Amino acid sequence: MTEAYTNIHSKRRCEINDESNEEVPDERVKCSSMVVFPNDNSDISSVHNVDGDCIFGMGDICYDGSIHVFGSVRSGSTIKATGCIIVEGNVEAAKVIAGGSVVVRGGMQGAEKGLIEAGGSVDIDYVECGTIIADGPVTMDSCIHSVVESEETVTAKGRRGAIIGGRVSSAGDITANFIGAISNSHTEVASGVMPRKMARLNFIDIEIRSILAALKQLDHLDSCIKDAQNSMNSEIFNRMQKSNNESRTDKNKMLNIYYLEKEKLEYEMTNKEPGMVHVLGTIFSGSAVYIGTDNYTVHENIHSVSFIKKTERVICVPCIAPRIQLLKGVY
Repeated sequence: MTEAYTNIHSKRRCEINDESNEEVPDERVKCSSMVVFPNDNSDISSVHNVDGDCIFGMGDICYDGSIHVFGSVRSGSTIKATGCIIVEGNVEAAKVIAGGSVVVRGGMQGAEKGLIEAGGSVDIDYVECGTIIADGPVTMDSCIHSVVESEETVTAKGRRGAIIGGRVSSAGDITANFIGAISNSHTEVASGVMPRKMARLNFIDIEIRSILAALKQLDHLDSCIKDAQNSMNSEIFNRMQKSNNESRTDKNKMLNIYYLEKEKLEYEMTNKEPGMVHVLGTIFSGSAVYIGTDNYTVHENIHSVSFIKKTERVICVPCIAPRIQLLKGVY
């Protein structure tokens, strides 16, 4: 592979948004390339290599391609890439946003502010007090008091494979060695839901109500204009009526777009196969399992169990997770 060196402040492909007034050292980085697989299609993506940590004083890093950080992403930093992001260290109370997948060799100590958002998969050692939102599957060793959302599956495996506190939700199955804790820390896992689609649906509902209210106001305004027609200059009357009609046309057009999108989303969510929750070890008392709109509250510790939806309710059965996911090295 041939590597070319470019200045970290180069505006050609890498944009640095430095909102601080601190002097930034004249660091140099390597630009190479990597093979990425968006939607199972191979592609060559240029890579912005960062030697060392991403710190707040460097400013935000926005890159049209992939980013490889050979250190950690420190608190207050933001890195964005249209491709994939690889972090060899940890992610603190920072934002890591990728159009593709995200790999963090270490973990995230988010302090309630850390965010990883990926258009693909997320692979991370652990996440504590942070948020992960992914269009692809999420794989981790442990999740502690965090929010994790996946449009595919969530798997907690490895030495611990634990989900403790917080809420983990996915469109597909959720598999973990342990859910909850001996301390009965409230833990929620929700399978068979589509977090991003649900959020989009809620947004559309709000927008539809707003447009309908605006159309009602336009009707009232139109009535007032017509009542005042005799006492109004004809040119002003025509101009106001034209503006009112154009606004109504635009809002009706947007309303139809939202209605069509809402219908599509509701169809996808209604006809989706319900997911399952697999616990290879123990799910502790105080945990709650949601599958679709139904739930199961765990009142006592249960070992090696799967939660499935049957006849509009959630039931537990002996673990039916694929045998390839057998416990390894857990305590």
